[in-house]
Amino acid sequence: MRRNLVRAAVIVLAGAIVSGGAFAQQDEGIVVTATRVPEAKVVKPKPGSIMEKVSLTYGVGYNDLDLTTDKGKDELKGRVRQAAEDACAELDRQYPFAEPKGGACIEAAVDSAKEQVRKAIAAAGGATKKN
Repeated sequence: MRRNLVRAAVIVLAGAIVSGGAFAQQDEGIVVTATRVPEAKVVKPKPGSIMEKVSLTYGVGYNDLDLTTDKGKDELKGRVRQAAEDACAELDRQYPFAEPKGGACIEAAVDSAKEQVRKAIAAAGGATKKN
């Protein structure tokens, strides 16, 4: 259990380092977070046990995009999806029996950034409807 917590901390730290480098070069960024809950070894947890949850966060920059255009908005959304796919693939590699997997993980990670994307587009003057 302690080893798993250390591993989770290393993954989160690695994500922070990767995203930190991206944020250091720009003023704005979107944070995409993929989260997994490793498979429980027992059907009923023992009293006092801790259910572990791991996350990996990637930063997505967009200073080079014109968010007032459809092309810029689509590119930002594509970058967010790619970051979600990358984060979920890494979590799948590290925790192959954890949930959610595949598309469910990716959609949850994209959803984690939707409000940030909406606000970034609105701030650029390219307001978009909530979706």
